[in-house]
Amino acid sequence: MKQLLYILYCINLLLYSTTGSGQEMNREKTNTVKLQVLTPLGLDKQDGAASLLEERLTQAVILNGIASTISRFVLVTSIRELSSQVTPSTPPQYLTELEVTCYIADQTEKIILQQTTFNVKGVARSTAKAYRNAIGMIQARNPKLKTLINKGKEKIITYYQTLNEESQERVNAGAKEPDTEWIFKVQPQ
Repeated sequence: MKQLLYILYCINLLLYSTTGSGQEMNREKTNTVKLQVLTPLGLDKQDGAASLLEERLTQAVILNGIASTISRFVLVTSIRELSSQVTPSTPPQYLTELEVTCYIADQTEKIILQQTTFNVKGVARSTAKAYRNAIGMIQARNPKLKTLINKGKEKIITYYQTLNEESQERVNAGAKEPDTEWIFKVQPQ
């Protein structure tokens, strides 16, 4: 009889196990973490390229479920032109290679939490169109963007677990006008 009760107890544990409290806490923390996408830097002269990149990054953040219009945590992007060439074909084509650097940062504490860099290329009949084509190569489901967002989310959660359960107001308290100049002073050249 005792063996039968023991076996039923073991089966009950296997069939009706619940998640641990640590996992539940992580789910709750993940729901409180929000990320704001800021206008990309370095695309001032290119018509439509900055808005296209901001749209793609916003889509990536929405796919990961942490999008917000105002947050203390921001996704900042910097674009740098690596090369621009004219092809020897007729009609001439412009080949542009860009370096895209994305940062997830806490703008209140002035901490860069995660960073990734990747290159994209674009070809078109004008330099502006080549820029837009290069930016168009960045997809919302890009594995590097997904990894960046997920690791950034994990670092935000870990950071707040070390602060002895900070209040939700502090986690989501954001500045109304984001200040991102400090990020580029910290970044290695």
